[in-house]
Amino acid sequence: MKVVIFGGTGLIGRAIYSSLPHDFYIVSRSAKGQEGQAHIIGLDEIDKIKECDVVINLSGYSIASKRWNRKVKEEIVRSRIDTTRLVVNFIRNLEKKPSAFLSGSAIGFYGHNTNKELTEEDPFGSGFLADLARSWEEEAMQADGICRTVLLRTANFLSPKGGFLSALINPKSKNVMYFGDGRQPVSWMHYADYVKAVEFVIENASIAGPVNMSSPQPVTFKEFAEAFSKSLGSHIRSIPEFLGKIALGSEMYRELMSGQKVIPKKLIQAGFKFDFPDINTAASSIASLMK
Repeated sequence: MKVVIFGGTGLIGRAIYSSLPHDFYIVSRSAKGQEGQAHIIGLDEIDKIKECDVVINLSGYSIASKRWNRKVKEEIVRSRIDTTRLVVNFIRNLEKKPSAFLSGSAIGFYGHNTNKELTEEDPFGSGFLADLARSWEEEAMQADGICRTVLLRTANFLSPKGGFLSALINPKSKNVMYFGDGRQPVSWMHYADYVKAVEFVIENASIAGPVNMSSPQPVTFKEFAEAFSKSLGSHIRSIPEFLGKIALGSEMYRELMSGQKVIPKKLIQAGFKFDFPDINTAASSIASLMK
């Protein structure tokens, strides 16, 4: 298949195009050239693409790279909404329309600070990230009348190459941090299962709309830290809530550290089989690549 990925040079995009046997075109604002089987092209070249089988949109400024202020939050929103609008227009102008459009979203859609099990049937919650995800998804759904549109509500993406884990694991000691009392729910997904699920969604034409890209077994933050410390042969360290709020700011701490308990109901009902459904198996797999 010919697959076009916007925002494909990030952690998730690289995992997808380095693992799946397709002809990938990665649309980047800066880089150009060849990387493995992927053709990296600039935004100024997308008009040369007249047809493709699948479009994936993973664009967006990092949520947690900087402390939030008005300017940073505006960039987080703009980078998602504007690019998604551009991607929908790209699809609309293709001579041959793709069979599927997979657009990034996040489990922040459901809000924060809840221990309720959440599925794709639950409504959006409250807070900055919920509002962001809702607006992001509404923009992506403008393509729904053009081709099958899927919203990838992504949980914490677990990879040995960075991302969520790099913020929690000390690179030297391998000690693993958790915040507060550690009872917050953590929804997560092993990178290999994520890539496998993307392929599964592409191949299953009955899957549309929101899809929770998450393991079926969310855990508490402390259980998460314990699984990785055990696999890495290290220790866990609890960071008091007040220090977390000083480091991140109160709003960012609340939104990122309160957590969600997300269940991938659509994937399960469609028959998807997880290779790493539990945190101990996932931690062992990833830790083996980090040592």
